[in-house]
Amino acid sequence: MSTRDLGAIMGRLGPYLCQQAYVVTDLQAAKESMRTSFGCTRYFEFESTSPWEINNSDGSSRTVQCDLGLAFGRSGNMMIELMQPLRGEGVHFDHLARRGPGAHHHGYFVDDYDDLRDFAIENGYPPVMSGVMSSSRFCYLDTVDEVGVYLELVHDPDGMVMKMMPWWDDRRPIAGTET
Repeated sequence: MSTRDLGAIMGRLGPYLCQQAYVVTDLQAAKESMRTSFGCTRYFEFESTSPWEINNSDGSSRTVQCDLGLAFGRSGNMMIELMQPLRGEGVHFDHLARRGPGAHHHGYFVDDYDDLRDFAIENGYPPVMSGVMSSSRFCYLDTVDEVGVYLELVHDPDGMVMKMMPWWDDRRPIAGTET
């Protein structure tokens, strides 16, 4: 594995931060907390039952079930994602066991997902878990030791995530699309 270069990763991703995500044990209580703390008043909620891939350090992977209760809200121009692990296994369950509820990842919406994923691997930050939901792909980069949270790459080519939240301001740039 190459030397870890977080600066290289952040240099590519920094401008495209769109999301702060939290693992919670009680979705309704977390929504109320976000309302009083960050002013989040509207949420799009659903249960995700899509399979995920756990990516091992040796390059192998295995499919796991990681069912989550999800609520997406907004504070200013930041998407707030609340994730309540329901059934299965994965980094969300590990987070609760090791650290309890709290900040889990920062999400970056990117168009050049494959290139940025490869770039992260080359710079010592391989994905530890990845998934697909409809046309969207996402992965968590292993930055917890340095940043305190994962960095998530999100590829949403059809705008599915934004379509779930019609109140969202979609004028922010997406990595790989600036001219």
